[in-house]
Amino acid sequence: MMLHINADPEDGRPALLLVHGMLSSRNHWLPNLSLSERFRVVAIDLPAHGLSPAPVSDADAKPDALVQAIELVRERLQISRWNICGQSFGAALTLRYALTFPNRVIAQVF
Repeated sequence: MMLHINADPEDGRPALLLVHGMLSSRNHWLPNLSLSERFRVVAIDLPAHGLSPAPVSDADAKPDALVQAIELVRERLQISRWNICGQSFGAALTLRYALTFPNRVIAQVF
């Protein structure tokens, strides 16, 4: 599953993933634009939110599939490790991501 992302360019800043909650989008994080001063911000749209397409199957909407979709974002951007931050349902996903891929996470905020 391909998630829509907004990602700052790579320039040596540590990466920070931002994951919104239900019925929201990556735009949830617009008031936090100053994070880009210190981090390479990566904001995603969860499936059926913002510009990400709806899941094709029920299996694509399950938490394990969403965690795998987040991991694909990390791989696509060639980020070795990142900080992760989630709000509401996004926090649950980032917690699950951290438990699934502990070696990929520097720190977590929820």
